[in-house]
Amino acid sequence: MAAQNGKGFRFVFTNNFKAKLKAVSKAGELCVKAEVANANKAAVMVVQEFQQGIRNNRLGLRKLRPATVSAKRRQKMVLPSTPLYGLGDYHRDTLINSLYVRPYGGGHKKTTVAVMVSKRAHHHEGKGKRIRLDALLWIHEHGAFIKRGGTIIALPPRPALRIAWERAIRKVRAQHRAPKMKAALTELLNHQREARLVEMQRYTVQERRILDRHD
Repeated sequence: MAAQNGKGFRFVFTNNFKAKLKAVSKAGELCVKAEVANANKAAVMVVQEFQQGIRNNRLGLRKLRPATVSAKRRQKMVLPSTPLYGLGDYHRDTLINSLYVRPYGGGHKKTTVAVMVSKRAHHHEGKGKRIRLDALLWIHEHGAFIKRGGTIIALPPRPALRIAWERAIRKVRAQHRAPKMKAALTELLNHQREARLVEMQRYTVQERRILDRHD
């Protein structure tokens, strides 16, 4: 029968019926724990890719306009030319610190994990209402047109989370040896690309041209 020790699994052979029954009853639990461990590893990898990608400006995001960079310099931001960084590591309520990994599942048993987005208010005070981090991340992921008075501000998409997720999934795929798992992860990536194309269809041709001219 399979038993677990501190270093992994070992096989113990016994004629004791109760011992066998106990081992079999725990088999499903051990499998769930293994799956949760794999899911947790992938989720942590997504958060790391997101944070390091923004911090080091390695996600290939659209560059900021010179005027925007100058404004950030006047605010004495540490990395004024780095998209989405803002106050970054120096404040809790920033995009780079907005993701966290949380286990969830039915009842008291946590059967999987998820990458969650904080609902805390963003650090910028501004003159109006403060925006929540999850809403701000959605805007940057998908792009938006924001009306302020008689002015419409165009914010083109800078999908840091999507890019970080795709990079993490590719790394997970490279680590797996099972062909079926590799095929499933490839299908997942392809589905994400198709969803992105559908998302872009919500913009008119004119709106896309406006987004291309703004930061």
